[in-house]
Amino acid sequence: MRAPRCAITLDSRVPRIRFSRPRAEWTWVESSGRGLGAPLPPAGEVGATRRVRVLSSWGFSIAEIPSPQPSRASGEREHLTAAAFEPGRFDAINTGLFWTEERSKMLYLVPYAQQAISIYTDPASSLKLEKFEDLAGRVVGMESATYTERKAREFSAAMEAKGLKPIELRTFTTVTATSAALRAGQLEAALNINETANSLEQKGIAKIWVRDIAGTDITFAFRDKLLAQAFADALTAARADGTYDKLFDKFGMTKLKTTTFAIRGDGPTN
Repeated sequence: MRAPRCAITLDSRVPRIRFSRPRAEWTWVESSGRGLGAPLPPAGEVGATRRVRVLSSWGFSIAEIPSPQPSRASGEREHLTAAAFEPGRFDAINTGLFWTEERSKMLYLVPYAQQAISIYTDPASSLKLEKFEDLAGRVVGMESATYTERKAREFSAAMEAKGLKPIELRTFTTVTATSAALRAGQLEAALNINETANSLEQKGIAKIWVRDIAGTDITFAFRDKLLAQAFADALTAARADGTYDKLFDKFGMTKLKTTTFAIRGDGPTN
């Protein structure tokens, strides 16, 4: 197996750091990382010097050279999971992949955050909420086919079993459509993951009432153990120097409490 060459970078306002493994060990070197924002090639095509951002949504990136990477137009995205590793097309998966024991035996998983749900309303709404059960009998929107929808349906069923009114759940294809329905008065409240709800509140189009519901660890997945461990070590260093907290606070993501990041599970057995 070829040795992966990777980079860990911070966002554009912070000096970038790259680590690479030219031989058997990882070494740290300075890098400007200017090529990281290059357009992604279509699925199956490999650019010889292509750098690909894979954790850029919260400003902390790993780059792989070369790396076949699907464009969003190719139709491949979250469902590119373990199967992508089998032919060796990918070295890492970043889709907010939940940690499960089964997956931890197929991939090297490094938990780096939690995905949790927030409840919010239109800022002008008179509705006040303190807990999920306060949504009983209310009309609530969310994005379809998501973790948020699954947990909302589970909670609603549990509430109904306890004698409360079920939630009238309405799903939408995007957060934009959900927000439009909320502003139009078609919804009384809405649900989304913490960081999305935080972004809406910062823009003045939502008021969050309840945060951190149903927190579940999300991971970065690797097929190479050395690469996974290097990523975990880099996160540990970022936690120690305050970078992890700064980035998570900026984007409103839910942090893990640990100060030391690691591979969780045994990983592949073959």
